Amino acid sequence: MAFGPGKGSRLLAPGLPEVMVVSGDTRLWVNGSCIWEQRGDLVEVVDSAHLVGLAVSQGKTCIAWRTENGFRISAGVAAKGVEIPGARGVHVGVDWAVVDHGIERRVLCLADNSTPIVPVGARDARPKAWSAGRGVTWIDGGHVYRFKEGENTRLAGKTPGEVTSWTSGPHGSALFQTDRGVLGLGARGSLHETPDVDVKTARFSPDGHEFIGATSDGVTRWSLIDQREQNSIRGRLYPAGYADGPVLLDEDIGTLRAWGGQVMASGFTPCAASIHKTRLYGPGGTAWSVETGERLWQDSPLAADHLMATDGGVIQVDDRIVGFDLDGEVAFDLPLPIDQELDGPIYSTHWVDGLMYFEVEDGWIQIDFEGRRVGTDPPPVSSFDRPTLSGAWQFDEQTGLIADEHGPLPILFDGAALRHDGTTLAWSEDGLLCILEPSPTG
Repeated sequence: MAFGPGKGSRLLAPGLPEVMVVSGDTRLWVNGSCIWEQRGDLVEVVDSAHLVGLAVSQGKTCIAWRTENGFRISAGVAAKGVEIPGARGVHVGVDWAVVDHGIERRVLCLADNSTPIVPVGARDARPKAWSAGRGVTWIDGGHVYRFKEGENTRLAGKTPGEVTSWTSGPHGSALFQTDRGVLGLGARGSLHETPDVDVKTARFSPDGHEFIGATSDGVTRWSLIDQREQNSIRGRLYPAGYADGPVLLDEDIGTLRAWGGQVMASGFTPCAASIHKTRLYGPGGTAWSVETGERLWQDSPLAADHLMATDGGVIQVDDRIVGFDLDGEVAFDLPLPIDQELDGPIYSTHWVDGLMYFEVEDGWIQIDFEGRRVGTDPPPVSSFDRPTLSGAWQFDEQTGLIADEHGPLPILFDGAALRHDGTTLAWSEDGLLCILEPSPTG
């Protein structure tokens, strides 16, 4: 599919990813039971159920999948790849992959499927392929070793404590979580202490000279060559990768942004969804035109478990009741007169003829637009009506799957609506929003 509004199948909002890696103009993320790969305006998507590894660097991609007989390694989400039968594990970079056969490890060169010879120490240990570059790193007795094709094994240093987890970057860079703190290793240089980052979140620069990582209060940018912090930012920011510089995912406003703050993409906000007439609210944290697929609000203020679309806008229910008008401006802000300890959790919400209905553990609560509890009657049955599909796509609410005559898509959705041109608008509460064109018949 293509990215943004237009004709054909489109991705309008990606939603909040579970994992995201950015390298140059390539973006790879996992969300909604699928793995998505975007290069420019083209987006390819496949089922991620058996995904076990991925690497992206400077236009190259490598993805590993578990199969019935072993593993499959592909140079992209839609590529057939190469089968590795009988393997117990695999670790991939974009140039080399390490295959675990139980007794020992072997290396697979992804350019020609050859098997380069690596030192015996690496084959007997648990080496990891460099995320880019033809080499492996391994740990033996606390000593960290690196091997690059065509060169001799080099000792990079010794960890002062037990390594509990670690990640391999490009050209021999790495980060090690130990019981005495985090250690960094650049593409050149020695082991050294770094800030206390979450090693699994780290994203390395393409040359392996620096990384960005999530800390307890934000993100840090650390030079592995100079062995010092270059900068840090506070907030709900998560490392995504490197384009012209570091790229961050800003969860507060649902954007992909450069380190300096420039917005690169939006629509990464999870939210409940609610549709009313020609407007859909929620995916990407904002409002959408059902007919044109265009975004109606510049901002993304929506991020709640419950939304109620109305004639005049949408009502968001979180720890308060906040109404937004058709332009996305706050129309009212009321306290929520429901105590979850006394009333239980809110299961669903409905707006009908000027009243808000909240389903809780013991029944229903009616609330007026002054924030008062005014009754316990349920909403009219007609308020439960949901948009249905009558075109080429059929939506199964129980499984979340949309299917046509060729079978179901791998993407999980929470709702769908038929558009006037025969395409389908489909969304999830992860913030995902797509336009689906009917598949060719025959």
